[in-house]
Amino acid sequence: MHLKLPEKLEAYTQSQVESGIYSSASEFIRELIRNHMLAQEKEALRANFYNGINVGDTQLLNGEGIEYSHGYLNRLNQIAQENVAKGRPTDRPDVLPR
Repeated sequence: MHLKLPEKLEAYTQSQVESGIYSSASEFIRELIRNHMLAQEKEALRANFYNGINVGDTQLLNGEGIEYSHGYLNRLNQIAQENVAKGRPTDRPDVLPR
């Protein structure tokens, strides 16, 4: 792959290489891409988290909530850990922590 950067971006890339942090422009660009990919993954997780909160809020507003207790939370946690240990998917893997 060949990239043509505007002069300002090329000068910045070269300054990063000259600083000694990166051994080449390719290494710098690869790290930028990896960081971008990680940021996208984090944003997807954040979106799933807030989606889960919105689902819960809607359920509460509709009177579909379940009374919270430490025992209930501990039981849900136990079920999730058992499922993970057995390689089974959880009921809602999109809202469980990874």
